[in-house]
Amino acid sequence: MPVLTDLRRIRIAPSPADILTDAITGFVQPQVLAAEIAYGRKSYERNFLSSDGEQSASILGEPVASLALEMDARGFGTPAGPAVAAKDGEAGLLLKSIFGAQALDTGDTGAAGGTVTVPKLATAGRLDAPGKLIGYVDPGTGRYSVRQVRSVAGLDATVCRAFPFLTGGSGASLYGAARYTRALYGHQHVWADVEGVDPSGAAGNWHKFLRGGLGTFELAGGSANEQMRFKFDLQFADFADSDGVVLTPPALAVDLPVASVFARSSRFWVDAAEQKVASFALSYQNDVQPRPYTGGPGGLNGFFVRGVKLGFTFTAFWNDGCAALEAKYRARTSFDLLLEMTQGGPGNSIVIVAPTVEIADVKPTSVNGLDAREFTCRILRTPLAGVPSFTFALC
Repeated sequence: MPVLTDLRRIRIAPSPADILTDAITGFVQPQVLAAEIAYGRKSYERNFLSSDGEQSASILGEPVASLALEMDARGFGTPAGPAVAAKDGEAGLLLKSIFGAQALDTGDTGAAGGTVTVPKLATAGRLDAPGKLIGYVDPGTGRYSVRQVRSVAGLDATVCRAFPFLTGGSGASLYGAARYTRALYGHQHVWADVEGVDPSGAAGNWHKFLRGGLGTFELAGGSANEQMRFKFDLQFADFADSDGVVLTPPALAVDLPVASVFARSSRFWVDAAEQKVASFALSYQNDVQPRPYTGGPGGLNGFFVRGVKLGFTFTAFWNDGCAALEAKYRARTSFDLLLEMTQGGPGNSIVIVAPTVEIADVKPTSVNGLDAREFTCRILRTPLAGVPSFTFALC
């Protein structure tokens, strides 16, 4: 299976888009830092008592392809302020495919009488539902903070933990989010249009259409000197060639986020306490299985997600609250997690929320010679009505 590295552009479309005839409309073109495409055919061994190594040792099966992408961890660009809905953004279609469910919320305006724990909303049908996120910029410091709505009474939204400043004043902008949660079924397959350029002439250009993709996701990086990165690893059920053609100039996406998100700008909350963490990493590994179908090409009718392994790790210094975290581990006590990566402000931020988290393992380690602990955690089902067990959000 050849690995091609001379990529010029990659475009992603929801399946079943007309990927062969419409090469621009409806596509998302992420700005990737690294990409690797592989394609070929499956090979099946044939076991005989007396093998014929030249003819019958194996047979070629259905075409398959894969695509690995790495890109900066960023939001969707345009803030979802009052009466403005969140967008897919640069990575939204890929995230929707990985997690399975997407909600694009509309921002609202604060009404008078709100508090740090119960912002008062101005408009019904926007941010007044459990599980939605409310973002707010402190007018004094410019600090952007995000909280999850846990319950609603009228237009009073009780959030998961107190904002660090008064929210919900009359006329204040409250920002919505693009939220991604796990779906038990009905994942959005994606198709990819991947092309490379031969500087010597159009005859050497290559162009692959990858069809019916599902995959896995990681949020990697997370140390003080690294940017957070999105890593996608997608499997495709089929591919088609359109090599040796003149490629049109790339149509760059608009409304891209203005800044990358750095781990050092994050705020990591365990229950009501903000923890000082040295690094953080998230792994969302879908168990992607082929869907057999005798009437399909190669006996395959795409992929489906049978299950998922979801977990994360973080490292904290021993003298920065590790004793309390180890006590939770020994007592097998769950906690409410909120991770805000809000360096870029509204529209350029990432938030992770998991109301019921359990520490599965603790490992003594060191960071730059300082005593630290590495915590491995798992997400548990939450008893909160209407609130997902895990939410990954761009906001």
